[in-house]
Amino acid sequence: MQKTNQTSEAVVSVVMSATSAFAQDFNKGVGAYNAGDYATALQEFRPLAEQGVASAQYNLGIMYENGQGVPRDDAEAVKWYRLASEQGYGSALMTLSSMYEQGISVEEDTEKALSLLYQAADQNDAAAFNRLGYLHAVGQYVEKNLGAAVEFHKLAAQQGFANSQCDLGRHYAHGIGVEQNLAEAQRWYRLAAQAGQTLAQHSLAGLLFNSHNPHRDTSEGMQWLEAAAEAGVVKAQYEAGSLKLGNTFPELEDFQGAEFWLTNAAKNGSAEALYQIGNCFEHGVGVEQNYAAAVHNYFEALKKDNTEAAFALGTLYEHGLGVEKDLTNALKCYGIAADKFHVSALFNKGRFYQFGWAEKADYAMAHHHYLMAAERGHKMCQFLVGQALLNGAEGVTIDLSGGASWVLSAAEAGLAEAQAVVGFCYLSGKGVGKDFKEALRWSRLAAEQGHAWAQCRTAHILIRFGDKGEAEFREAIKWLILSYNQSEGEDERRHEFIKSDYEYLRSALPKPIFEAACKAVEINTHA
Repeated sequence: MQKTNQTSEAVVSVVMSATSAFAQDFNKGVGAYNAGDYATALQEFRPLAEQGVASAQYNLGIMYENGQGVPRDDAEAVKWYRLASEQGYGSALMTLSSMYEQGISVEEDTEKALSLLYQAADQNDAAAFNRLGYLHAVGQYVEKNLGAAVEFHKLAAQQGFANSQCDLGRHYAHGIGVEQNLAEAQRWYRLAAQAGQTLAQHSLAGLLFNSHNPHRDTSEGMQWLEAAAEAGVVKAQYEAGSLKLGNTFPELEDFQGAEFWLTNAAKNGSAEALYQIGNCFEHGVGVEQNYAAAVHNYFEALKKDNTEAAFALGTLYEHGLGVEKDLTNALKCYGIAADKFHVSALFNKGRFYQFGWAEKADYAMAHHHYLMAAERGHKMCQFLVGQALLNGAEGVTIDLSGGASWVLSAAEAGLAEAQAVVGFCYLSGKGVGKDFKEALRWSRLAAEQGHAWAQCRTAHILIRFGDKGEAEFREAIKWLILSYNQSEGEDERRHEFIKSDYEYLRSALPKPIFEAACKAVEINTHA
């Protein structure tokens, strides 16, 4: 027979419901049980149980279930639990409900389990309210009803039942079955956290770190996170160590504390902590930079299937940091991470196929990996996919509309090179309809990021397709000068175009205005 998780704590928590005539003997039994003197406890509980004292019947059931002071006897345990439950004893009703639900010592009967659970709730049993809250939240044995789940948890939480207080915190934090209310979430989490409920401590910490919480308090958040960490919550240990590196919240920077919690989390099996330790050694964060130590920790994390560690090892093998440079191993590591759709690993694996590093050059395979990364938001890959579709590449069929769409995605993500290409597409009607205003808008965005050709093109659009007013010409002069001041590549011919437009503006503007515009660029450039 499986146990129903009844322990000596169940006896300790029993409401002393025996009459005053039995109270002394009952209390003596409780004391003996907690001291491990099961013979004396049995001697005190049995007469009371036989006289119909529900709490003694329940405790006797526990002793038979666990074989404490008596031979373990499943049937006898069920007998005493049932006798206590027939008197409406909440804990006995809950225990029997669990036994019927799981088929422990009785035939499985979920309807009977639910009936007993409601009977326990009728006795105002907090554990029953908590269980009903869970069942209504997930729709198990009853129709899913999030609002009812909240109400059941409230009934338990108001009695100080920590698990329901924690669940209420989650409902209010995420707006599950109730309107989102972070202040109310914080209140319930805190009550459960103060009672030592580790999930509540961890969740309260997360809420206090939440940037959307008007009551955010990173100092208190760290206190609760460390409370959960000290209680052995490995994820909390990892998070405490990571936050003490100070990258997210500079005010929490504490390298000694970071080392302590990350080391503990790593010892307790956290792959994320091993990766973070490796990252600290790689970049010299809180410790002296040590590539060999980084490699060691990354390998330990990789043994635990950590994707970030696989990617990091790929970069170290590619550049020969902490290990001998080895493009074959780099590709293997990138491949491990790429198989789990790590977008940067997909990009790097694409590069290897594009340039023939450790594999025969194969742009179709490169494009395949770039596309997978593009579909997951990698802006450089969106640009590369778009360019291949716009201009054609080995193994890639031209698709002007699709190409323009991918490049636009990269442009919207802020990639200057993509913004410049989108500007050209709108100017030339390549993959999109001609639109000089959009051509100017996108070219200007790229120009503002210092893209030389976009600066040149912005000026050209202002001169040829704008209102041709003084303001447009002044702006055009600015972009021409800024572009000209950037060196050009071999066979680029950008400076040639700039000189042509520059001379046009010299002739189109009065000399004082032209010279003032040129002077303004020079001043701003050297400001």
